[in-house]
Amino acid sequence: MVPPFRRLESILADIFREVEEDLRRDKAAQHWKRYGRYIVGVAVFIVVATASYVGWKEYRLRQQAEYGERFSAALSLIQNKKEAEALDALGALAQDAGAGYGTLARFRAAAIKLRQGDRAGAVAIYDVIAKDGSADALYAGLAALYYMLAMLDSGDPDDLAKRLVPLLEPKSPWRYSARELAALLNLRKGEGDKARESFTTLADDPKTPAGVRARAVEMLRALKQ
Repeated sequence: MVPPFRRLESILADIFREVEEDLRRDKAAQHWKRYGRYIVGVAVFIVVATASYVGWKEYRLRQQAEYGERFSAALSLIQNKKEAEALDALGALAQDAGAGYGTLARFRAAAIKLRQGDRAGAVAIYDVIAKDGSADALYAGLAALYYMLAMLDSGDPDDLAKRLVPLLEPKSPWRYSARELAALLNLRKGEGDKARESFTTLADDPKTPAGVRARAVEMLRALKQ
């Protein structure tokens, strides 16, 4: 038989446990009443944000696929000798697509203009790509090189020299081509010694791309004559 005081302790423990549970429920209810709308708001925001991200990602994939199809269609026009139509298509794509396919479209349009003898039009496009902050740095640098190559014999030497500065950096992927252009620019300015020094550096550097090194060697031979 359980002693009366033991039974009383058990009853009191049950009562205290029930009271604690009631207090916890009351506190939870109070907290929910106070913060419930914020919790719901955060939960809704997370759901909406996730759905928006997934939706945006799917939209971007569809959009990129569309741009890819438009770019391929423009290339087909070029192959079929319909350059005027190709230029219209590439121009529209450059406006709509921005970076990526937009940049590729501009390069293609510039190539068409060069083939047609419209150097000024091609140079203008290269200038846009080179100064486009949204364009990939690799493509921007390439556009800058094309711009300077097209303007080497007629552009302002000081302006061309400034444009070369970032491309001459040791980490620039276009540093060897930029050094070659810098040497050619030296020749145009009548700075033969600087040009020979630059061509010699290119010819002696084992990391210089084969094509650039071969042209540097040829230029050094020509300058000795």
